[in-house]
Amino acid sequence: MGTMFSHLANPLSTDSIEDDTILALLGVFWPLLEKLFSSSHMENGNLSAAACRALSQAVQSSAAVVIEEFGHREEYGPLFISTFKRLTSAASITALNSSYICDQEPDLVEAYTNFTSTFVRCCPKKVVVVSGSLLEASFQKAAICCTAIHRGAALAAMSYMSCGWRKKITGFSFDTAHAAQQQQG
Repeated sequence: MGTMFSHLANPLSTDSIEDDTILALLGVFWPLLEKLFSSSHMENGNLSAAACRALSQAVQSSAAVVIEEFGHREEYGPLFISTFKRLTSAASITALNSSYICDQEPDLVEAYTNFTSTFVRCCPKKVVVVSGSLLEASFQKAAICCTAIHRGAALAAMSYMSCGWRKKITGFSFDTAHAAQQQQG
């Protein structure tokens, strides 16, 4: 599903076609998801957990694609911050609190750090500043994941941290006082 949504990042000729494409994809995948979750296979704990993990990763990958495509539009800032907040507070992400767990869930580490990198790269400065506490938490997760033995997980985390530092070096500042003022106003 994430792979299918990632193809939406390719530019299409008109907005109505983009909307039709998304609706068509949802029309195809929704019945499949309903069948999957109502099947007898979901009674198996391992299969159920694997299906939920795959769906979670697909959603996270899709969110990164959406931010990459529409992140420059400031009016979507609150939606992107809300998405970032929900992903960061998801049980699977909060569980990434040791390099051992990062080694056990390298795909999740890669999906999350890809999302956060995309958020930092594609959202307007004002949106990124307002999400300062989320960025701080994601940097802490990335620092933990950098110590993972799994090469993919560690590289993804280092790539995100590098992206954040590049933003900071080029004049970006995590001004938490300004962020607090923006959240109130």
